[in-house]
Amino acid sequence: MTPTTVRPIPPARPSNASALARAVEANLQNAEPNARPYDMVLKLARLKLDEEYAHLNGVKWSLKKDEVRRVVMWALDDFNRKARLQAAHTLEGDLPALVKQLVNDIAGMGFLTDYLEDASVEEIILNGVEQMWVLRASGVKEKVNLAELELDHDRILDQINRLVAPTGRQVNMMNPILNAKLPDGARINVVIGPIAEPSPSITIRRHRLVARRMADLLDLNSITPDAADFVQAAIHARMSILVCGGTGTGKTNFINVLATFFDADERIVVIEDTRELDLKIEDVQYLTVREDTSESAQPITQRQLVANALRMRPDRILLGEVRGGEAFDMLMANNTGHEGTITTVHANSATDAITRLLQLCALAEEAQNFNPAYLAEWIAQGFHLVIFLGQTRYTEQSRSAPRRFVREIAALEGRAEGINVTRDLIFSTEQDKLVRSMRPLPERLMQCFVYYGIDPKRFLPRAMKRIDAAPLGRTE
Repeated sequence: MTPTTVRPIPPARPSNASALARAVEANLQNAEPNARPYDMVLKLARLKLDEEYAHLNGVKWSLKKDEVRRVVMWALDDFNRKARLQAAHTLEGDLPALVKQLVNDIAGMGFLTDYLEDASVEEIILNGVEQMWVLRASGVKEKVNLAELELDHDRILDQINRLVAPTGRQVNMMNPILNAKLPDGARINVVIGPIAEPSPSITIRRHRLVARRMADLLDLNSITPDAADFVQAAIHARMSILVCGGTGTGKTNFINVLATFFDADERIVVIEDTRELDLKIEDVQYLTVREDTSESAQPITQRQLVANALRMRPDRILLGEVRGGEAFDMLMANNTGHEGTITTVHANSATDAITRLLQLCALAEEAQNFNPAYLAEWIAQGFHLVIFLGQTRYTEQSRSAPRRFVREIAALEGRAEGINVTRDLIFSTEQDKLVRSMRPLPERLMQCFVYYGIDPKRFLPRAMKRIDAAPLGRTE
């Protein structure tokens, strides 16, 4: 490797850790025969950093990349110098690339750093140590060449566990499934063998706030002005809203936009499986589930968080996504005076969302002996609107980025016939365009608007507006 001038390392601070660091460093050159030079340099750099910053707790190396780079250069030079003296293997290669890789392993997110720092990457999929894809915002799915990275199973898991350490979660043989949040806010799911084959299976989804205000959704052609006006009025009228759609349709982003219409003095409690929502509100409390990570730490479920949220005096409860029996607790809250609740559920249409919610409620132990018709009645009375989001797909022919948009807005009339919740489609998609149907607003919604001082006539179909306005324009 070409000799490189390296800035000398200042004397280490005296600390309890420095003695251990020196002892380990002294034995690095006599490591086991199978140890890779790269791993030994990485360990040497980490030990030196731990020694220098032993007086600090919880150092965020991502904020000290210049210091990390300095120590990495020293560790690389020191290791190679000693290796030559002992006629051992040195660490050679493209110096800038080598240093960048070492810095990423310490201060970044390892081999994932470049992709997670790329704003165009929305999703990363890793199948074992040989297959990796990135999905970009444009809809393109690209295969990544992993040959040069020399990844192995243990190195990947070590990197992932270091990244998620602040969450208190780890992936190992005792806990082969991991759901966590990375430092940059991305959601990560890891499954290892023998559950997954090939192992490890890693899926990382980045939450991109492509729209922060309703004006952004209008610019993206995700909603029409009439529908945007209607939804904004529904928020001000404190209607409870169920947002539904498939994976990647923008449900979380849409809720963030809806939250911009909350009154500034409202207290909001947000409940999520993994923290994603980011409300620009002063009085907001985020609650996140805790998985069972050890014998001493009991899991905290969404059901428990929903029950606890009712004791926190919320003006509104936002439930990131219902997946189980917490749907039952949410319905109880909606039907006992907690207005303005917003939650999401995976579904393929507004109708499917109601059916799925009914099925999820039945998963609660307390609902086992309930007549399904009672649960349907609770859904009918607990929600006012169901908003279904969809997206177009990327195709080689069109080569256009997927468009996320509102496909349906259904109003619940407040009653059910058996297990069928009575509903009206207020907005529906015709020829890929959201249009106002000819259905009138249910009386229940009209009363909500009037109670909060909003003129419901604004939201009547155009034909009804003309009929209603005719007497006013008549002259004798």
